[in-house]
Amino acid sequence: MSDALPEFSRRLAVAAVGVRGRLERLSANPEERAALARRLDLVALERLAGEVVVTPFKRDGVVLRGTGQAAVVQRCVVSLEPVAQTVDFTFERRFEPGAPDPNMFDGDLEALLNGEDPPDPVPEDGVIDLGEVLAEELALALDPYPRRPDAEIPAQWQERGEAPPEPARPNPFRVLKGGRDT
Repeated sequence: MSDALPEFSRRLAVAAVGVRGRLERLSANPEERAALARRLDLVALERLAGEVVVTPFKRDGVVLRGTGQAAVVQRCVVSLEPVAQTVDFTFERRFEPGAPDPNMFDGDLEALLNGEDPPDPVPEDGVIDLGEVLAEELALALDPYPRRPDAEIPAQWQERGEAPPEPARPNPFRVLKGGRDT
């Protein structure tokens, strides 16, 4: 695993949170936004900011409750022209020491589907990257199919009328009913 920091890194030691918690305000600079735009396959990331309230969770964990705002430019799925959008998102993430790695499936699919998200593990160094959390939450909040309001599918790609009906196939079970084909 690489020790390189993500494009937008704001590291916070879990031990520095304290019993009352703390509020962290994050804002990406132009270089960080350009790097994140490349990673998220955006035309541009014009603004990324957020607030995260960090509070203690269980013995040595934390809960992150946050909001984020971003101004993004994506490619239209029809015309590939730029589509500017404002993305507002909220999130809650829990981190707990010794929590199973969410990338490693433990086989309890029913619990995973019926319950809330399990906590993320606190990294071994005890430091959570709030900037990376905000970047991940932005990635989840992006419109997967951005489309300009005036974008139209080119005529050669549009469906033309109804599809022809499928030809009737002979019923292979007709013989079982007593009918015979002669």
